[in-house]
Amino acid sequence: MSNRSILKGIPSAAGDLVWRIGEAELGFRPAGIWNSSPSIRNFTGFYELPHTVTLGTTFEMQESASRFSPPPFAVAVRDEAAKRRTLLNIAAERGHHLFATATFAADAEGVTVTVELEGHSDPETERDFIRLELTEAVESESNLELLKRGLALAYPEASAPKKKYDWWRLPIFCAGGAGGAFAFHLFGPGGEARCMPFATEWMVQRNLDILKSVDMPIGSVIIDCGWSPGGLWKPHHGYWPDLKGWIAKKHQEGIKVILWLGLWFTEGLPDKWCLMANPNGKLQYWDPLLNKDTFIDTDKPERFWADAGNPEYLEFVAQQIRELVSPDGYDADGFKIDMLQMTPCERFAQGREHWDKPLKVLPKTHPKTVSGAKWGVELLYDLQKTIHDAAKSVKPDVLVNSSTGHPYFHDTFDMLRLHDTCHIDADTNVYETMAERARLSRAALPAHEIDTDNWIHSYYDKWMDYTLNSYKLGTPCLFFTDYFVTSFTENPAACPIPRDDLRKLAANWRKVLNLK
Repeated sequence: MSNRSILKGIPSAAGDLVWRIGEAELGFRPAGIWNSSPSIRNFTGFYELPHTVTLGTTFEMQESASRFSPPPFAVAVRDEAAKRRTLLNIAAERGHHLFATATFAADAEGVTVTVELEGHSDPETERDFIRLELTEAVESESNLELLKRGLALAYPEASAPKKKYDWWRLPIFCAGGAGGAFAFHLFGPGGEARCMPFATEWMVQRNLDILKSVDMPIGSVIIDCGWSPGGLWKPHHGYWPDLKGWIAKKHQEGIKVILWLGLWFTEGLPDKWCLMANPNGKLQYWDPLLNKDTFIDTDKPERFWADAGNPEYLEFVAQQIRELVSPDGYDADGFKIDMLQMTPCERFAQGREHWDKPLKVLPKTHPKTVSGAKWGVELLYDLQKTIHDAAKSVKPDVLVNSSTGHPYFHDTFDMLRLHDTCHIDADTNVYETMAERARLSRAALPAHEIDTDNWIHSYYDKWMDYTLNSYKLGTPCLFFTDYFVTSFTENPAACPIPRDDLRKLAANWRKVLNLK
């Protein structure tokens, strides 16, 4: 076969696009499949066949737990002798990434690739815009090098140089982790959402004072989830009585301020700016107090997601963003975009009012009653692009930080966050887990900066090791100050962080980053 081929999908009876790739297209019989996104246990090798890989924007992809939403919709297959490999990559034209999930079902006869349009677009039309690209490996290429080459062929614009600013490379302090650890220290084990009441001026300032006392070189601070309502990005007055004045003081100290934005939440929005869904029966809720699922009977429409297909809503988003970064508004310096995994999806329909509200989950067979011409990845692209463009129109050096690890999103953000660690046990090599995500991000978006993240929990020594060395992967980040989260379920839920350890981190970062 040639080095690269581009194939059209076939509409299925279910309304999806399907490709069946066999020996004729591959030039060999497949004997293993590689997922470009590491698994929840950081498995990065080839799976034995038969095996199905599901990729998408949701929380539920256990074999794609890098938490990029979306990751590249790409896998590789190899022959039995492991001498030949081919990348299978789903690509689409601008405006036609009208799906949230895709599956690659591989067996010894070939691979069935399915793009799930979920009833929101016509497969007969979309087969002219959504394609499957096959790129054959050369002998010396690693899997990630093959991925990088294949993605660059499909999305060449993502490799173009980006304008960058020096402050983007200075260490980040994300206050949400420290707030959560303090809550665990006070109240014992519980859910991660307990960090939200500590997203306050006094708590963030307290932690910055601790870091200043050990000479920690912090270039920016992220005010994490809880500083605002879910759908209205305005400071809670009781938490931030003078956010503008506080940001001005940080600027005088040489510290930039980044605000957390949780996407898709409906709190504070009118119904007309929300995607509604009718469960037509039982609606599943996650009850954080009971720590289990509960069910209620309802036949009324439910608000599930903010409607990024609504031009009125997008203009409202742009207006909020401009006010947050404008010197005449709050004068913030950037945004941490989060909760991408809540992107509208029929197969994994999950919605919330806000991050601390119980999760609503529709049955897998719920009627497709949500509306809008766009769907899935395209809704996420439009929402993130709106945030990016509105911010840049006011302040060119504003930093937009996100975990959209797909080259299609190259013009919607500046820095790719490696996101939370998902599964940590005694055998987990945290640095290598995050390093694999960094390698994946450079393959998909080589021009973007990397936020190394720091939401490491349970194993203090692993956190210290990773934090000391994270600068090797990108911009170092710090989540904790005086307490560290040791358990979500058992006491002690937090342990104190010795100041000498903070001084060690500070001295190391100053040395390796050549900071005074």
